[in-house]
Amino acid sequence: MKSYLRFLSRNKLYTAIMAVGLSMAFGFIIIMSCYVWQQYTITRSIPDYQRKYLFSNGRGISMPEEARILKDRIPEIEDVTRLCYSYSNVVVLEGWEYDLPASTYYIADGNFFKMFPVKFLTGDSDCISKEGTVAVCKEWADEHGGLDVLGKLMTFDGVSYMITGIYEGFENSCLLSIRYVLSAREGDMLSGSAVDTVIKLREDTDAETVNTKIQEVLDEYWKSRYDNWHWNAGVTKSRLTNISEVYYAHVGTATFKQGSRDITVTFYVIALLILVSAIFNFINLNSALSGKRMNEMATRLILGERKDRLLTKALMELFAFTSVCFVLGAVFSIALEPFMNSLLASEVEIMVSFDFKHILFYLFLISLVTTVVFVSSSLQIRRINPIAVIKKEFAFQRKMTTAKIFIGLQTVQAVLMIAFVITMQKQLDHMLNMPLGVDPQGVFLSTSNGPIFERTLKSLPYVETIGRSDHQPGDMQIMRYENDYFGRIDCEPEVLKIFGLKITRDFNPDSDYGVWMSESTFGFYNSLGDMQKAFLAGPCRGALEIAGTYEDIAITPAIRSLNDSRKSIINVSNEYGTFHRMYIKTTGDPSEARKRLEKDGEKYCKDNNLEYGIYLSSFEENIERHYSEMTRTIKFVSLFMYLAIFLSILGLIGISRYYVMEQRAGIAIRKVFGGTITSEVLRNLKTYITITSVATVIGVFPAIFMSLRYIENYAYRMELSPWIFILTALITLIISVASVFGHILSAAKVNPTEVLKKE
Repeated sequence: MKSYLRFLSRNKLYTAIMAVGLSMAFGFIIIMSCYVWQQYTITRSIPDYQRKYLFSNGRGISMPEEARILKDRIPEIEDVTRLCYSYSNVVVLEGWEYDLPASTYYIADGNFFKMFPVKFLTGDSDCISKEGTVAVCKEWADEHGGLDVLGKLMTFDGVSYMITGIYEGFENSCLLSIRYVLSAREGDMLSGSAVDTVIKLREDTDAETVNTKIQEVLDEYWKSRYDNWHWNAGVTKSRLTNISEVYYAHVGTATFKQGSRDITVTFYVIALLILVSAIFNFINLNSALSGKRMNEMATRLILGERKDRLLTKALMELFAFTSVCFVLGAVFSIALEPFMNSLLASEVEIMVSFDFKHILFYLFLISLVTTVVFVSSSLQIRRINPIAVIKKEFAFQRKMTTAKIFIGLQTVQAVLMIAFVITMQKQLDHMLNMPLGVDPQGVFLSTSNGPIFERTLKSLPYVETIGRSDHQPGDMQIMRYENDYFGRIDCEPEVLKIFGLKITRDFNPDSDYGVWMSESTFGFYNSLGDMQKAFLAGPCRGALEIAGTYEDIAITPAIRSLNDSRKSIINVSNEYGTFHRMYIKTTGDPSEARKRLEKDGEKYCKDNNLEYGIYLSSFEENIERHYSEMTRTIKFVSLFMYLAIFLSILGLIGISRYYVMEQRAGIAIRKVFGGTITSEVLRNLKTYITITSVATVIGVFPAIFMSLRYIENYAYRMELSPWIFILTALITLIISVASVFGHILSAAKVNPTEVLKKE
């Protein structure tokens, strides 16, 4: 081992390149493997998850009364609970000096904590079994008096609840990290709107059989109801989703965490590719180092040391080096964790773990890398001919061939990643620029701190008008009629002007009430019979009083598969408002108006002791939120692209340095016979340019295939330009040349006399 350490110290550049490349690779692999494991754990975080299912219709929702019907009529269902996600503008705690920040919370049935068990600091699973009770999380309780909050009253938008339990939180489960769980009030908060219904089946019960019974029961229940549009609109009808699949299924009413299967798979694939790339690099550079150590090994063999003993020593040395690099990688992963979490921007944060299961995986990882690299080294050691090594005749060309293969594979990988990242970014830009059909200039969405606050903002000279709406063009609530999709908005009259809709017909200019239809919806509506019109009116709160029409607008972001539909309906009424979002139309320069709004809004909140301040977002930012997952995926893939290129550069630097040093004598001889620095640089560059060019051509074909498959996922897709792949080829070639040029140039500049003296 001492001789190995001395050898590494004499070859600092190679050692540094190997250590940095392998350590960084290990660091990313640790981060990504921990994330993948966390995602797997979350999906199975609920006890007895195999028997628990989220029930919904084909649109992913259920109605409050369906829970009772299912429990009463289907004996295979052991228990049922309902929950929904809600929001309070004003939260008050008894004895607390100021109002608490506006907050989200769960409203749930009394058996909620039996279906979703948590650890309680005080209270138990029955703590919200009575109406008018609330359980709070430990983090919130610690900020407001600890256990002393027990028994105090809390008020949510004027409705009072007594604190009866403190739980540890849902951070590691599929539930949202909610601070409050309120008991449901029958006929009040869980009535008249969609909820999430979770059922628990009895043991040894087949979910498909139960689903069939649910279909029959609810078909019978809803067929005679006036509001059966809810059931009929869900074309696939009854749907049971196991609670372990909800995290990725994106069903329900947003009461559960929603993970990205694409990002999880991306992490998994990236971890494997980084591992493969790191192994390629390690083999390449270790091969170069072994070539420099051949004299030592040949001397040992001549002095009588057996090859199997050399192999054992080589294995121990590789394992030790890999282990040290892993430790460095672990330190790197801990330092990288905050950055990756900021990049991920997810409720589920990455936590680098070193528990027993992870340690076993890490040992396997170290052993795998060591074994693969050792197999390559052992083949080289077994072929050593001591006399040929001393004469400098040892299989140089075969080693160069192996290096060419690995360099080529890394180049193909870099080509794939560069082309794919460029395609992803171009497709994202294309979708972000999709026309919405409205004029969102100077429109902002804001939190509201009450009617006085709104009147204060409305009086500002740069505010044109304020209105409330539950959605906006390009991001509407979707309803379905047979095979047609409609966007829907409920809003106040001012919102029509705020959104800049282009009115084509106004049937009653003096009325603030009624339903506005897009041109495509109006044409479709007029083609229906009276019964069909009445059915379509169901989601629009009864009979349709058509107020007018407007030019077609986008109903969903381009990333959604429904963006080709332009059918939309806008329900206008002055009665909307309390729970709707506040939109502000400003005048003048939008960026300046935003700064003034933030300043004036914060001043109002400060003057009135409102600790939760003001939040502003532009119309465009609200649309762009739908692209957050895609943006994060691009960032992850880009990060790996940079890492793959970095590892490739490290490999090229190490290999080029080794082979250029091996050819110094040849370069010197050619310079003696008339060669120039330029001719020698070009001759040596030719080898790497050839490898890169061939690998680039090979890599372009799968890159085109991957890019085509990727953009096919989107209804609003760009045309795939050949310039993407031309640019990819140029980038790859420039990186290759830049990586090896320095070593080749320095070798070509060496005085041939000095080189030949040493030879």
